[in-house]
Amino acid sequence: MYLDWFNSALAALNSADGSPVQRLLNDGQLLFDAQTGIGDAVDGHSARLIVAALRQRERLLVVLPDLSPHRPAFLLAAALVDHLWNSRYSYVEGFNWRRPVLYFGRDVEIRQHLRRVTVRGLELNLAEVFAQGDIKRGAEADEGNHVRDRLPRVLTVFAPADPAAIIRERKPSWIAVDCNDYPSLTWLKPALETAQRQRIPVLAWGQNPLSDSVTEFARYGYVLTWPPAVQKEGRFGGPVTGDAKRLLHYGDVTSLAPIVLRGKNVDEFSGLLQDAYQSLLHASSLPMRHLEMDATKLHWRYLRSLESLAVPLDFYEAEAPRFWGLESLQNLENSCDRFRSELEHGAGDLRADLERVGGLLGKARRALRQVGTPLWDALNNLSIEGSKQKEARVLLFGSTGRKRLFLFAMLARHNITDVDLEGLGTYVLSLAELRKWIRAQADARRTQVEGSLFPASGLNWCPVFVGLPSPATSPRLSGALLCPRLEFVVYPHQRTSLIRRQAQWSIHLTGDISLGAKTLVRMTGVSQLAVEPTMPDRIVVREHIELDIDTAISKTAQTKGQIWTTTDAVSEVARLLETDDPDSDEDGYLDDRATDDSNPPIEPSDSLWCAEAIRIDFDQGWHAVFAVDDLISVWQGSTLSPRYVRSLRIGDRVMLIHGQQRHSMYELIISRVHRHPAIELHLAMIRRWQDDLRVAFRQWQMRPQDVIRQGESEPRDLGGLLRRLQARGSQLVSTMTLNYWLKGYVLCPLNPEDLRRIAEVLDMRFVLQYHRQISKAATRLRGLHRGLSNRLNHWLEDQATGVSNKNDDDVIDDDLGLTFGDVRNSLLFLRVMTIQTVKGPFLRSNLARAEQGGDRD
Repeated sequence: MYLDWFNSALAALNSADGSPVQRLLNDGQLLFDAQTGIGDAVDGHSARLIVAALRQRERLLVVLPDLSPHRPAFLLAAALVDHLWNSRYSYVEGFNWRRPVLYFGRDVEIRQHLRRVTVRGLELNLAEVFAQGDIKRGAEADEGNHVRDRLPRVLTVFAPADPAAIIRERKPSWIAVDCNDYPSLTWLKPALETAQRQRIPVLAWGQNPLSDSVTEFARYGYVLTWPPAVQKEGRFGGPVTGDAKRLLHYGDVTSLAPIVLRGKNVDEFSGLLQDAYQSLLHASSLPMRHLEMDATKLHWRYLRSLESLAVPLDFYEAEAPRFWGLESLQNLENSCDRFRSELEHGAGDLRADLERVGGLLGKARRALRQVGTPLWDALNNLSIEGSKQKEARVLLFGSTGRKRLFLFAMLARHNITDVDLEGLGTYVLSLAELRKWIRAQADARRTQVEGSLFPASGLNWCPVFVGLPSPATSPRLSGALLCPRLEFVVYPHQRTSLIRRQAQWSIHLTGDISLGAKTLVRMTGVSQLAVEPTMPDRIVVREHIELDIDTAISKTAQTKGQIWTTTDAVSEVARLLETDDPDSDEDGYLDDRATDDSNPPIEPSDSLWCAEAIRIDFDQGWHAVFAVDDLISVWQGSTLSPRYVRSLRIGDRVMLIHGQQRHSMYELIISRVHRHPAIELHLAMIRRWQDDLRVAFRQWQMRPQDVIRQGESEPRDLGGLLRRLQARGSQLVSTMTLNYWLKGYVLCPLNPEDLRRIAEVLDMRFVLQYHRQISKAATRLRGLHRGLSNRLNHWLEDQATGVSNKNDDDVIDDDLGLTFGDVRNSLLFLRVMTIQTVKGPFLRSNLARAEQGGDRD
């Protein structure tokens, strides 16, 4: 019944009017890369929905079925053409089509894609809408007789610090929002709230049905999700044609199988974690202030770290601090102890719960020390088991740091490399890397990325996710859920939680058809279904597999006994306290603070918390809490200089980067361009070199020392490495430089020959082969950073002399089309109004984030 109704709704949509967009779609006049036939039925129906929402002045999100780059470009093109048509013939009464269009997104990728779109038969370059909006920002469009002279001005705003203020100031005719495949967008909610109050249409598209953006949009407007196709013959996505059954991929199924660990010591360990989980659920439901919330979050993190431990405990404790986002378990336990001791007697119930949790987790950690790590033993078996024919097994980690640590442990304990595992048909990836590989498949222009740094295509993938995904990780699972088969290695107490989350994922992948039906009724005018629409489950849970880590024997098992569950209300509260997830920072970040010894970087604190903090109230209603040893950029004259927060004075002007905790200019500029194919390759090159260096150096240190003369040997430390490099002609003079390389404080050595030399000494084959490309990649990224710094200095000079905004149009990079205005909207220039020292302790992960409004607690 629902499929028939869906077909009739699409028919009503297609016959709605004879607008130019309708004719362009029917006649196939929208081209991508000058090719016809790129668009499919999904593109046509989606474009008609976008036009209908624009004319009805509604807020609509279309979730696209794959990562094909033409789809968002076609939707924006359709809206722009309809805007152009309405500006001439005013189909919608009372609507000011002469006002600009606001485009909200996170990166400049759309510009590259829109340049690839042409309209056959019209002298129309759609990329000119950005030229008018970005190069002549604030100017009125010229009146003329040509079609292109009447294109709307599009003002691009990336990751805005204050979207509501921008909307009020610009008064756009409509707003385009690119949600892309990002798990969440912090600026989306205030943008939608403001647009709803001012009755401004919002036309949005995204490519991740699990994203928090879908939930946000459903509160303020309409959502239609095109379910993604399950991977077939090694390919993701592709053209979609036909009726509702094909458009909705009716019958596509992902089989999900829990691999539940068993063994002599597993059940006891899992029982301890389950008891801790139950106590944390109760603790999370109690009233809290910031100290209580921090204490509870810290205990959640300790629990999740134990559950996800996938390497031997002693190895983890020694190596985890070297990897971004990971903390030693001993440090977590000590931090939990300190926070519990600071809880006041008034928080007696919470303190009692957390005391019990701390005792249980401490006992679980001691058990791991005595009997080993079950996940490590299981992954050793799965890694060498071999994959099925026409299938590649993918060990999948929630973060790049956990993946790197596992590969490092395999090398250190078994002398097995990732290349060795690939020979057995097993790949090891992070969620971020899997998503990049799927994106590379979707665009033929990215084949260089796939061929250089990603596994070859052609096989269906069978991801094996290590552990239970946290609530913060779940939105990044969408790529893995497109595979025909997906497995999760979990402890016994996690199986029911996994099944409960699977049900939610299935609803989102199907497209929450009740939301879709509501959208079609509003946009097409068809009658509502008389009964609640239903669709088959997209994810089907198979019988779970029990893997005995003592014998390495696996068997299919039936569910026995009562399934342990918890109430939805309590789970939702706990979810809010579990969002402090180190895995959510997938790739860490790149830095280049120390390209020479004259400007050494300041070592970050290795503590999870600080005893006291400094609360600063700024003008414009902004405030933030910082650790006393945090650095902040202070605006003095026409320059910015780093200073400790504790040295600030009332009246100082500072620069913050909205949405960032580190306030890094490198991170800001990379966030705008990281998905451009060339920049993506540069970033992959840099990260590969840095990963290889850390692993190769540790492996080199474990080899026997070189004998230089009888009775003497050359030590394998930083000093020994420096002397070996100097013997090959290097001009380096300090081991501090090498230490910066290892810690990632430098993108790569300034001299490409030093890359070659260290690759020879440490036997890094990839770096040796690509050392010149790695050096060029670092030079390119440094050039972007210098360009932004120069434009920022010009802007500061103009501000000091009373000139504002004229530098928005300065081009930072011609090839990328990146302007200073694209990053300025994320910069906050604020004046210090009040400074207050507040007693803690405070979790550092919650500090240094600027917020507007809210209470002072």
